[in-house]
Amino acid sequence: GCRTLPIVWGVNAAKLFVAVWLVVLIAALVILQFYVLPMGWWHSALYCLIAIIAPLIWILTKLFKSNTPADFHRLSTVIKFV
Repeated sequence: GCRTLPIVWGVNAAKLFVAVWLVVLIAALVILQFYVLPMGWWHSALYCLIAIIAPLIWILTKLFKSNTPADFHRLSTVIKFV
């Protein structure tokens, strides 16, 4: 009786939906870094790159390779960490 996105739309459509929003989020964060770097906020830009953008790119690359519940659990854990 659950009505989650993968159940209603299918797993592949849900993966595509998540991938689109990950690309939008990554692009927004990268654009934001170009605005904060001229202000001299090197530490925050470096933190954002290492702790947020890099894991999101890793999640995006692993998203379409994931098939098992364990794969999705691993991605979910990394997303929660980010």
